[in-house]
Amino acid sequence: MIQAMGWDARVLGLAAGQLLPENDFLVGSDELDAYDLVHVRVPQVQLERVQKLESLGFRYIGLDVELERTQAVKANSPTDAVEWRIQHVQHSDTDFEIQGFIIEDSRLMLDARCKERLVANFWDGVVREHCENFADTVICAIDGHNRLCGLISCIHQPDHIHMFLVAVHPDVQNRGLGGLLVQEAASMADQQQIRLRTNVMASNTLGFNFYLKQNFQVNGAEIIMHRWREEMSHDP
Repeated sequence: MIQAMGWDARVLGLAAGQLLPENDFLVGSDELDAYDLVHVRVPQVQLERVQKLESLGFRYIGLDVELERTQAVKANSPTDAVEWRIQHVQHSDTDFEIQGFIIEDSRLMLDARCKERLVANFWDGVVREHCENFADTVICAIDGHNRLCGLISCIHQPDHIHMFLVAVHPDVQNRGLGGLLVQEAASMADQQQIRLRTNVMASNTLGFNFYLKQNFQVNGAEIIMHRWREEMSHDP
């Protein structure tokens, strides 16, 4: 069974679907060809499924690694903390400037045919959508000029908080803001006495090492694969 992916269809301007778990041995080419793009996630250990999907025209995009915090995050030096105001946003209109964000390790960026279809300032729109509609809580760092400098988009689950989107603006990277935001998310999880999780693409070595330094450990991984309809042009 393939489930239509409304968000992907909207942002990419094509028919997009997701192959549901354990259905790839039953789906046929006619059903797959009803979509321009079909996305699937496969647990890393299920290599037999990966081989079957490859025979159906799917190709490897990346390895998505789930990480979980193992212990309290140590606070960084507060030197740069005074530069940013931390604000928790929950389904409300943003009154700060959002401009210049980019999420390089997203599956949409790792697939060149997806990337070429993203409009200018696409990631700024994603950030705004997370703040105003999608996420349960967005932890925002705002500078003295009322510009958003970094954020963590949080999805609340009964037993954990999932950091769905973690981003620091290119202009302020390597200044401790990422650690400051993770500390804020960790504090929120500790107050609720639940765990803190996130995902990072294995190809994002800087991000992966960052989370290891923040006391996260690997909790599992999924292989991401895409299938494009054969007759579809490479041009957007």
